[in-house]
Amino acid sequence: MNRLSSEQPRGMRHALTWGILYSVLLISLVTPLMVLTFWFLSIPAVILYVKTNRVLFWGTITASVLIGAGFAGGAAAQILMLALFSLIPAIVIGNSYRRLHSARVVLTRGTVAFISMFLAVLVIAASLGFELNPSIDATVRESIEILPEAVRQTLAAEEIRSLVQLTQMLVPLYIFGTSFFMAAVTHAIGRRVLNRLGETLAGLKPIRQWRLPRAFVWYYLIVLFVDLLTPVKNDSFFSTVIMNVVPIFMFVFAVQGIAFLFFIADAKRWGRWIPWLRIALILLVPYLFFSAFSLLGVIDTAFPLRERMRKH
Repeated sequence: MNRLSSEQPRGMRHALTWGILYSVLLISLVTPLMVLTFWFLSIPAVILYVKTNRVLFWGTITASVLIGAGFAGGAAAQILMLALFSLIPAIVIGNSYRRLHSARVVLTRGTVAFISMFLAVLVIAASLGFELNPSIDATVRESIEILPEAVRQTLAAEEIRSLVQLTQMLVPLYIFGTSFFMAAVTHAIGRRVLNRLGETLAGLKPIRQWRLPRAFVWYYLIVLFVDLLTPVKNDSFFSTVIMNVVPIFMFVFAVQGIAFLFFIADAKRWGRWIPWLRIALILLVPYLFFSAFSLLGVIDTAFPLRERMRKH
């Protein structure tokens, strides 16, 4: 079993540095900065897990959480819950680093860990009397109230109910997207920091080399076909699954389309800024981004375009 070098630094310097940063991030969760700092919460714990031994890791984490909870005052319970939420995925990702897993495995395990924590939070909240759907209903309606009056008057009651229902049905998609983003941020920053601290951790392949298995095209076509046969106003479990799976496939193929664009740029020896410029222009119209790049990704996956371009 491959592990990181047993000679890696395990002194108090790492514990002190990253323990203080973890405490600061926890304290920030009871301030408006939470909107930003929440996404980076697992990073100090990942670095502590890799760069310290087990005793020092748990001692530092415990001290950091107690300091954060102490400064939070009445919000101490919130700090403890969020600390636990960030800690489990950090351990999963840190353990993957210790075992020298590939970046793809790290991202997969990290995403699953974050999804598990979101589900655990929902289960605990439900056991305490929290009801998700009424909360979403209230949040959507409060968001609508913020809109200008001229915009609010154009929304009929039925349209608002449909928006609330759609938001409720897309909760699994939000959980998956947020979990993947948090795992990606934690890996992107954590790996670079650890490499600067003397580790040698694998990153993802260059984006131009990303390639989906061809079978994904068939899965996508099946999902689209089922989606066409599913009634529009249907809040059944099956309809909810399809409604959440379609955007995930679209996103995955959009990423594949971006990868193909970078492949073309490399093959044609374009400047590196050209693919980024095209992406930025298309991002101005999000729907166009998903439709255009998803289609490009499907074509790239289904047909051997890259092999033909290499021959020429």
